[in-house]
Amino acid sequence: MNPQIWPCLKGWSGDIDATAAARAIYGKVHRAPADYRWFAWSSGFGDQGPSPLESELSLGIEDSISSPVYCWRCSPGSAIAVKCYPSRAFDASGRPAIIEKQILLVTPDGAAPPGALAFFLLPQAVPLEDDIWWSTWQDVRWRTQGYRLPIADANCPVITAEEFEARLDQGVAQLLEAVSGSSLERFYAQLMAGEGTALLAASAELSPLALAALLLPLSRAATETISIAGGIPSTQPNLQRLAHWKAVACPPATKLGDGPPVAETHRAAAAEFVRKLERSISPNSHAFAPPVGSMSRSGQWLREFLESEERWLVPGCPGKMSLRHVGPLSAVDDAEEAIFLRDQVRSFVSRVEARPNGDEKRHLETKADLLKALLLALCPGSDSLKAVSVPSGRIPALLFAPRIEARDWGLFAQYTEADFQDLASQSLHGDVIPAFHNEVVIWLEEVAARPECGKAQAYARQALIANPPGPH
Repeated sequence: MNPQIWPCLKGWSGDIDATAAARAIYGKVHRAPADYRWFAWSSGFGDQGPSPLESELSLGIEDSISSPVYCWRCSPGSAIAVKCYPSRAFDASGRPAIIEKQILLVTPDGAAPPGALAFFLLPQAVPLEDDIWWSTWQDVRWRTQGYRLPIADANCPVITAEEFEARLDQGVAQLLEAVSGSSLERFYAQLMAGEGTALLAASAELSPLALAALLLPLSRAATETISIAGGIPSTQPNLQRLAHWKAVACPPATKLGDGPPVAETHRAAAAEFVRKLERSISPNSHAFAPPVGSMSRSGQWLREFLESEERWLVPGCPGKMSLRHVGPLSAVDDAEEAIFLRDQVRSFVSRVEARPNGDEKRHLETKADLLKALLLALCPGSDSLKAVSVPSGRIPALLFAPRIEARDWGLFAQYTEADFQDLASQSLHGDVIPAFHNEVVIWLEEVAARPECGKAQAYARQALIANPPGPH
């Protein structure tokens, strides 16, 4: 799954510096006289520890928990993953602790968006257990209420961007398995309204990745101040006691009512959030294809040509005559639409390649090459080139570049320099149709003369130097 389809991740390069999370534990120490407190933390929290985070992370009357509950809380100064789990401790008076919490915290640096941090931090909370401190409960220092156990930095997980796209796939799949589409739609509508704690009715406990996946359709600004409790460890759930959480997931046994009323103005956007989640895990299925009415004119035009029986772009107009009727077209600026178009063209090319040799396959290979060139121009970038490669016949890879609106020419810088030079070399050499070759040369010369094209101007200049054109 391409991260760029999600609003909260848009514009992020996918890179993140390996960062050690700060770690802390809240609860009761076995047989110690102190009540609930932060009793262990790493150096990332300094000498004072995580206080007063305990109030921000409160889940009401925490009197019952049988399996882990995960939470996510983000503010401009911190991103926090929480794991709540049953405690085996009893205090000095013999009262059970019931619940223990461990947290992982990083300070957002502005580079990695909070939506990405959730996919990094929440899974790292899964293995956190009391084994890091339990063997010390007989230490006499616990009798001093101010004593705390230092957590070595080596016991704090390091977050990296490894397997990020796989985590996106898993998170969305797990979320859709645990929550119905109608429940998600109501939840997002309540969240957008912002008139109280949004409630998510779930048929099962939310996994850490499912909790992170809830953030994907939201804007980056919304995820920068989000707080979601993945469950309620209480036999007495009370919505007023959870008012400091923007959202709460409610497993089947939890009764909190329907939550804030849903305004019709938010229903349509919420429904689109849900459709986007559903489409993201089935990008090749027509059931999840973007509706034609929601696609750009350029994307719709490519799709209609692909699905038609025509070999050429305009019925009855072969070759250059057909090309005269094309454009000007705008580049596709929606990442999700671009992914869909890449998948459609790649699938068409694969079907053509699988056909037995013959006249019909030869004709379809021409159409496949036209579709490749069209995709490379409408959705410029190395992802498109990886999806379909350059045309294999007489069609230049940059055939449709002159048909793109001039204001979008700078987008060709989304190719790497090496990829762009490959496109230019294929377009200016080999067995390409001469008339098409000349159009590409003229376009490269125009781009090379336009400073507003930015890096694409330098690409075009280099292509003309490496492939000097003859007279045209």
